[in-house]
Amino acid sequence: MGVWSAYKKQQESRLLRKEAEMQLGDLSKRQAQLDADIASLETDRGKEQVLREQYALAARGEGLIVIVDTPPVAPTHATSSFVDWLKKTFTWW
Repeated sequence: MGVWSAYKKQQESRLLRKEAEMQLGDLSKRQAQLDADIASLETDRGKEQVLREQYALAARGEGLIVIVDTPPVAPTHATSSFVDWLKKTFTWW
């Protein structure tokens, strides 16, 4: 019993270690992203970018351009067909 329980504890510890290493990797990536964001916010350009994205702000002198799609054109239907034209042209037919 002692050897088997030691083996199970080792397996369990190995799984927990892998999970902890994955969490550490994720947290390291997150910290790197946050550090980059902080560095960006320390510049005027970074502050301006965040304000424009989050609050839709514009600088003085900038205007708003609205692009409007043209309405779809309704298809035209012929009032007479080719056969009707033939009948009118060749009245004896």
